[in-house]
Parts: sequence; structure tokens; C-alpha cells
Amino acid sequence: MVEIKKCSLGDCDSASKIINDCKIHLENQGVFQWTENYPSIQITQNDVSSGNLYKIISNKNIAGLVTINSLQENEYKSISWFFEEKSSLVIHRLAIATVWQDQGLAGKIDGVCSGAWFERRI
Repeated sequence: MVEIKKCSLGDCDSASKIINDCKIHLENQGVFQWTENYPSIQITQNDVSSGNLYKIISNKNIAGLVTINSLQENEYKSISWFFEEKSSLVIHRLAIATVWQDQGLAGKIDGVCSGAWFERRI
């Protein structure tokens, strides 16, 4: 079973480890989307403080992280969305711990987030 719960400041060390491991994994695959400075521990702490960082729990372990909010990057503003901007959620900085990758967890996040959005739990 996969659950999604809000992170607390006490989760920041685990979150940083997952993010840093994902950076290395991405770089090893030739993907340079995340850099040495992004996402930073400060960004992670800001996401927690704003109530937007969620931990993905699988078998009682933190298997990943995702930032979810209604803030859209400027690049998204030119897209004609099906929904009003104020009613949408945006997934940012999705990271699955390397030991949990290739198990379909990232794909399950969409369903969890969609269900939570409709129920307004997020």
C-alpha cells in the first residue's frame, strides 16, 4: 500500500538524502535536470514550512517525496489547460529513492494526488 503524508521538518534529512541520491542517479543516466544547487536543502525546508512537501510511504518506509501546490512555473502560463488555474495542482520535484525505483511508485503518485485533489485533502 502506498500512502502520501505531509513532511515535517524532522523529515528534511531523509528528504535531502533521497534528493541527493536521485541527483546522482539522474546524472549517471545522462539527465542533468537537477544540479548541485537545485533542489537545495533550503528549497526542501521551504516546501516543508509551506506545507507542500509530501512523503511517499511504502511498507512503512519513506520511498519518495513530492512537492504539490497550485503554483505554476511561468513556462506553464502559455498552455491552455482544461481546468481553471485556481483549481489545479502542480507536481514539482518528484523523487523516488533509488532502492524503490522501478516498482511503479511514481505512477501511483498521480492516482493518489488526483484522489486527494478531488477530496480536497491536499
